[in-house]
Amino acid sequence: MNRLILALGVVGTTLVAAAPAFASNYNVLYNQTYNNTNAYQSDSNPSDISAETNADNFTLSASSLVKAISWDGIVYGAGTPTTFTISFYTNSSGLPGSVIATYDVTPTVTDTDSVTNGDETYSYSASLPSTLLYGSVEYWVSIVADGSTSTFGWVTGTGPGDGFAYSYPPTPGFSLSSSTDDLSLTLLGSPAPTPEPSSLALLGTGVLGAAGLLRRRFFNA
Repeated sequence: MNRLILALGVVGTTLVAAAPAFASNYNVLYNQTYNNTNAYQSDSNPSDISAETNADNFTLSASSLVKAISWDGIVYGAGTPTTFTISFYTNSSGLPGSVIATYDVTPTVTDTDSVTNGDETYSYSASLPSTLLYGSVEYWVSIVADGSTSTFGWVTGTGPGDGFAYSYPPTPGFSLSSSTDDLSLTLLGSPAPTPEPSSLALLGTGVLGAAGLLRRRFFNA
């Protein structure tokens, strides 16, 4: 059962940073704005037997290069996570499947001046290497705080209301949450590049040439 974080108390360290500069340079590809309703543990705290990985599903409207990501969370306990692991997955029967890409990031952190379950909510933003994802295809993304002695809670967001998936490392595989909560998530980037007309012409020439060769071989047989 996935772990809901409730009334965690005061966060020990306040992180305040400027809004990420890349936000104005990219298109918003997908967005589940945080709603401060709940927060679910998603961290790899080595001293916490309840460490958990959460993932949420999404579908882009068009093929795109994902270049940045943002999410919201709360922190409880000593220490503050400074690095996160971001992983993208294929969809497999309604759960995260094969890993497409995994990135370690050090995000920019902004105090949102809002509270979730009694704790200050922070916005996290990070650039990513360009990752090609196709439109109208369901994917999953997990966001996990790395190695801190604190507990990180991924704050919920407005979404389709189909819940999220969770796993308890090192046990493999994900399970679907019994909650209908979605998790805060924004993906930013640019449209996927389309082949240049010259490239398409060369491709067409190559296909026609191959077809002609096969035709000659057929008649010469």
